[in-house]
Amino acid sequence: MKFLLPSGLLLLIILSGGCKKDGSLNGRLYGDWKLTLYYGGITGRIFRPGPDSVCILSLQGDHDYKKTVNGNLSEAGTYNVGNVKNVYTNGPASAITFKVADTGGPSYLPYFAQLIELHQDTLYLSVNGVDGGGFEYIRVRGGGSPSNAD
Repeated sequence: MKFLLPSGLLLLIILSGGCKKDGSLNGRLYGDWKLTLYYGGITGRIFRPGPDSVCILSLQGDHDYKKTVNGNLSEAGTYNVGNVKNVYTNGPASAITFKVADTGGPSYLPYFAQLIELHQDTLYLSVNGVDGGGFEYIRVRGGGSPSNAD
């Protein structure tokens, strides 16, 4: 019985520490991200933006976002980060959902969620659906140029 109490407390501490994942993920998402490629659909074809097309996704700490193409606003609204059921693994996964401003339509629907993978300064957002598709972004550092950190 003496062993059970400390073991239970240790397990509780470990599990409660894991609950902070989304909060720290949110903080790591803030900033500007440059689109480097996108792929999609059943074919899985990969597309890269042309050299004259600079697409930036800006994620703000207040959950506002905007997308610009060559400095011109193309989309804006709010985003939410949470957990969804990953259709590929059937387990929980971190995901981001976007609500475009002034659409009047439904928002934050699970099937619009994009699964999040974040590796250093590379952000992968993939469609949480069987047809697949997704986006690869690199973090933009001050001055508008992407980070070269790996």
